[in-house]
Amino acid sequence: MLLRAHKILIGTCVVFCLFFAAVQLRDYQREGELAPLVRAALALLFDVGLLWYLIGLLRAPSESVSPEESEPRRL
Repeated sequence: MLLRAHKILIGTCVVFCLFFAAVQLRDYQREGELAPLVRAALALLFDVGLLWYLIGLLRAPSESVSPEESEPRRL
């Protein structure tokens, strides 16, 4: 259950980063200054990292562990 909440929060952060980058690109077009362009590029770079992390979470096995798997293996 905690992993599901984590996935939802990371997904929300991905959407927010895209929104933030779009706002910064709009500010760059209006003002012509370099700072909003740099912030937009950094937000998109961060967003790519978050997407990579989220895809890894989505591919991970589920939280449920069978009783056989929870016992240590003996050699």
